[in-house]
Amino acid sequence: MARLKLSAALAALCGTLALGATLPTTRTLATSNEDASIPKGMLAFPMKREPHDETVERRRVRRAEDTDTQIYNYSSVAYMIELDLGTPAQTVKVIVDTGSSELWVNPDCDTASSLPQQSECLANDYFNVEKSSTIVVSNRGKTLRYGLGDATIRYVTDNVGLPGSDVELETVRFGVAQRTDQMSHGILGLSFGNGLNLDYNNFVDELFEQNGLLTFGGLDTKKYSGKLHTEQILGPQNQEDLYRFWVTLNKIGLTDGGGNSKTYLDEDLAVFFDTGATLSYLPEAVVTALAKDLDAEYRSDYDLYLVPCGQDGSVDFTFGNTTINVSLHEFIWELRDGTCAMGAMVEQSGSYILGASFLRSVYAVFDLQSPAIHFAAYANCGSNLQEVPAGTNAAAHDDDSAADRTMMFHNGMWLSVGLVAAEQALAWLL
Repeated sequence: MARLKLSAALAALCGTLALGATLPTTRTLATSNEDASIPKGMLAFPMKREPHDETVERRRVRRAEDTDTQIYNYSSVAYMIELDLGTPAQTVKVIVDTGSSELWVNPDCDTASSLPQQSECLANDYFNVEKSSTIVVSNRGKTLRYGLGDATIRYVTDNVGLPGSDVELETVRFGVAQRTDQMSHGILGLSFGNGLNLDYNNFVDELFEQNGLLTFGGLDTKKYSGKLHTEQILGPQNQEDLYRFWVTLNKIGLTDGGGNSKTYLDEDLAVFFDTGATLSYLPEAVVTALAKDLDAEYRSDYDLYLVPCGQDGSVDFTFGNTTINVSLHEFIWELRDGTCAMGAMVEQSGSYILGASFLRSVYAVFDLQSPAIHFAAYANCGSNLQEVPAGTNAAAHDDDSAADRTMMFHNGMWLSVGLVAAEQALAWLL
């Protein structure tokens, strides 16, 4: 894997907004680029909002000794993208997941974890292997195990295209499910691939290899506040052999509605950013203290901490000299029955996760080359898309460093993979 640098920061153009709770949705790409404000050389896709029923789940790949627990189904957020597979192209939707590395499709809808998820699964498109003239089916397979559910796949190679663009990758290896359990969607894993977590090129590797240069398609400088903070990616943690987006978290605290603050954790803690996890999974002492201060009560029938709705204040996460203040309006989730749940659960294994309950308040750049994550507090002050030319630093913009392969995710709104091929930049904006 090529190594390159991506360092520090662009100033944002406005302060952080206090965001209220939003209706959870599934977000998928449309296939048009009609916005004249998008810089030349970038292709942006507007987002469609769709109702989505989702379980509280961890999409991280788990070890064989991990156990599943009963999960309460409720409405939440899934970050989804459309891909064109095969020849002629068949469009399928998959969940975007920075916590895993492999792409697979065709879940068994009969084994989805709830009736709403079965219905949603059945409504999704299905990749028909027999209808592709370019597919090669392998005799190799694997069982992928997640925090909830698993998928037994057979590997194939075929063309994978990006809807709305002329970009088509050839002979990409991905999985076609033979059997799944408690899975309602396929998954596009965007974590580290060949040479680290896998012995073959995953989707991101192929973007890099087949196009020579994969770059950050652009920055929207009005979507974050302050400067992008850089945290270097740590190696595998907690006796795992998987490379993830591990970074060092230094402090966790709470600021109540009156502005009074307290600290629950004041020591280094390895955590990883995971777009596929609904909640954040933290040490027991932190979750217990937070639940007490939020007047939350653990309910075994939900397997969640239920909490009074409408609380003011923030849960505060400090990385070095940067603190992300996650509003309780974002950290507390409203369930389908009108009750509310705290956006954190106890993680006993030591593999601590910052999921959507944290990431909805963050603008982050996932940099697989440095490797590092560059992030800041999310803000919504309009739009100012700026193309980042190849060979420049996407965070500093005036640095001589290259930025070949990066992914951008912020506020559960956009994931961006930039691609430079034949002097054209492509950005996915979810």
